[in-house]
Amino acid sequence: MFAAGVVVAWANDGNEVVTVTGPDPAERETVPGAVQFSDVEDAARRTQECIDAAGYNATEPEYDTDLRSFTFGVESPDNAAAGAIRQCINEHYQPVSDLWLGATNQREQEREQAVEEAVLRCLAAAGFDVEGLTAEAVDRLEAEAPGVREDCLAEALSDSTSNSPPTTPAEAISPSGGDVPPLPEDSAVATTIPSSVETSWGPLAVVEGPPTGRRALITGTLNITNECVTLTGPDGTETLLVWPSDGTGWSPDARTISYVAGEGRALLRHGDEVSFGGGGSSAGEDGRDGPAWVDSIANWESRPDPTCPMDSHWFVGALGEQR
Repeated sequence: MFAAGVVVAWANDGNEVVTVTGPDPAERETVPGAVQFSDVEDAARRTQECIDAAGYNATEPEYDTDLRSFTFGVESPDNAAAGAIRQCINEHYQPVSDLWLGATNQREQEREQAVEEAVLRCLAAAGFDVEGLTAEAVDRLEAEAPGVREDCLAEALSDSTSNSPPTTPAEAISPSGGDVPPLPEDSAVATTIPSSVETSWGPLAVVEGPPTGRRALITGTLNITNECVTLTGPDGTETLLVWPSDGTGWSPDARTISYVAGEGRALLRHGDEVSFGGGGSSAGEDGRDGPAWVDSIANWESRPDPTCPMDSHWFVGALGEQR
């Protein structure tokens, strides 16, 4: 899956490394009227030229086939550089990103809804009349029939994965808003620029882009409140979880998080015992407090609520065990 996001990370040498994610090499087919690899490439180049013109001497973006991303460096980053980078991203890259993300988020929401409906049908067939997968309903099921919901969920996820069509740039929308070939009647993607498409991330802190992979592992209890999604570690530490926009979905009614990374897929709920691959830092480890860390991230899709614990944070990059 390709999500046209942007990731900005501070390098140890004082320079800034900017990564602009692009499609998988296998998804570089030329499809008339759709978001193509060349569109992402042009957007990355325009972003680089904009940053360079602002006086920060950005290098030309290079495509890394292993990372599936464009990367380029920016000399002498400071607070002003972060603002200039954000402005260039918003002006030159964000329009292409929004088109793709609007389509993929809509698809993920529909798939999540289909999974929940399949779970409810499975439960009904097993003799459990449940109107919705609320926290109260889940607790009652666990008390009356431990493991039934998990079995139904596993079956629904398996069916969903096997029936899901591959995601390619052909399913996206023309960035120019020009002539677009008609899509199949059952397609969830509109054929015009989706000016009204909005994604509600609820309490999730979300950055644009794909999962970062399993660099390290964190384990704990998932906490979902109205403002934050955190992980409580074995020592009681509250760690703010930061999710990638590509592969993450939020269901406000069921208050669940759907997450897809590689071959892994999960529907996560409050109280789940989980482990996530990824990376992060602990309180004071990188020399910045929570608000300063938040301000250093240029590609927030959904910034964390100010009341959330931020000194310890973790970028979710892969699925571990779920109980």
